[in-house]
Amino acid sequence: MKKINDIKHGDRVLNLLSKPCLFSEIVNKSFLDTHVVQRVLAALQKSAYIVKDERGLWVAKSKEHSVISETNSH
Repeated sequence: MKKINDIKHGDRVLNLLSKPCLFSEIVNKSFLDTHVVQRVLAALQKSAYIVKDERGLWVAKSKEHSVISETNSH
């Protein structure tokens, strides 16, 4: 399991997921390329930072991760 700091752009994307978001919303709000967002989401999901909710939206698994990420952002 990777730490959030080990996932390039992970903190940026995770901060957007304090509430459920569509993939397209993440792309628009993060200002990242769609392929980059796909890789970041895959890494965050593999490391158990995010999940898809019952509606198929991406969301942070717990609020602790968002708080930790915000304090570590540049």
